[in-house]
Amino acid sequence: MTFLKNLILWIFVVAHTAFFSSLGIILSWFDNSGRLTHFYSARPWGRWILWAGRVRVTVQGLENVQKGVPYILMASHQSFFDIFAILAYLPVDFKFILKKELLSIPLLGYCMKRAGYIAINRKDFRTAIKSIEDTVSKIKNGTSILIFPEGTRSRDGQLQDFKKGGFHLALKSGCAILPIGITQSYKIMSKGSFLINPGRFYMKVGKPIAVNEFKKKDLGQLMIHVRNTIAGLMEESMHHPANPPQEAPRT
Repeated sequence: MTFLKNLILWIFVVAHTAFFSSLGIILSWFDNSGRLTHFYSARPWGRWILWAGRVRVTVQGLENVQKGVPYILMASHQSFFDIFAILAYLPVDFKFILKKELLSIPLLGYCMKRAGYIAINRKDFRTAIKSIEDTVSKIKNGTSILIFPEGTRSRDGQLQDFKKGGFHLALKSGCAILPIGITQSYKIMSKGSFLINPGRFYMKVGKPIAVNEFKKKDLGQLMIHVRNTIAGLMEESMHHPANPPQEAPRT
């Protein structure tokens, strides 16, 4: 993509982010749960950006998602476009766990706060613990949470080591983990780059993983099991596509 085309695309992204953030804030006045904001602001925001970037997503495994059931969503992470794909295609109202600093982004930060996204202050241990406790309470009350267990985006598409935080949440809440394998998205927009390349990537949702049989001492086993599952989904999504590539709809 030429510099000019990329610049125009980023202007589109910024403008639509401002529009849908404003819409999300307005919707939050009528619904404290953030559900309206998710489905009528965040979801179309993700779809429009995928469409504008000419990014196609092959999606598999949506039959494994049971509507109305809370999950801890755990996905591999290679690009910002992973977030747009999950928003656009996954039929689940979920909240992000994000760094507190992101809430300072004009409009978008306030919209995320109003939508009930969970901010973690990594510099303040007590505040971070309180945020984690609040998150456990939300999960037990039926709220789904999205976590990228690698902690950061992969530069080359290889699955990185997992962090323990999300697995502690799973064990404390007793909520099933919904594994999501995303691959090839780093070719769309790699870590450290602002260049958006049109193309295709893959997302496959696996069967929920119950955590009831795992105890605190089994944390390592649970991490290995989930990581192996996600790695398998990434491999399967590329070599055994069950569905044709999908382009996110405009509405």
